[in-house]
Amino acid sequence: MKRKILFVLSVCFVSVMLPACASKKPSVLYQNYPNPFTSETWIPYDLAANANVTITIFSVEGQPVRKLELDDQSAGSYQSQDKAAYWDGRNDKGEMVSEGIYFYHLDANDFQETKKMLILKSSDNSN
Repeated sequence: MKRKILFVLSVCFVSVMLPACASKKPSVLYQNYPNPFTSETWIPYDLAANANVTITIFSVEGQPVRKLELDDQSAGSYQSQDKAAYWDGRNDKGEMVSEGIYFYHLDANDFQETKKMLILKSSDNSN
C-alpha cells in the first residue's frame, strides 16, 4: 500500500505601493471664483506632477487678453485664495477688460484644460 503525502503550500501576498505606481490625483482645472466677478477672480487647480504653469485669458473671439506666467510649480493643490492663480481683470496693457464672457486656459506640461468665466461691470463705475 502506497501512502500519499499531501503538502499544503500557504502563500501570502504582500501588496507594496511603490511611489511610481501609487495612484496620483489627476491634474484638474476648477471653476474660477467668484464667477461672475466684477474686478478680480481666483483660478484654482491641482497638479499631478511638477509643471511649468501658464494660464492664458482669451476673449470670446479667441484673442489672448492676458498671460499669467506662474513658472515652475510643485505637484499639489492650488485651490485656496493664497495659492490659486489671481487675475485682476486687466489685459496685458493694464487696462480693465470689458464686460463679457472670457475663457481661461491652463497649460501645465502635458495637461491642458479650458473653462469659461463671466466679468460684469462694477455698479460703482470706479473701473
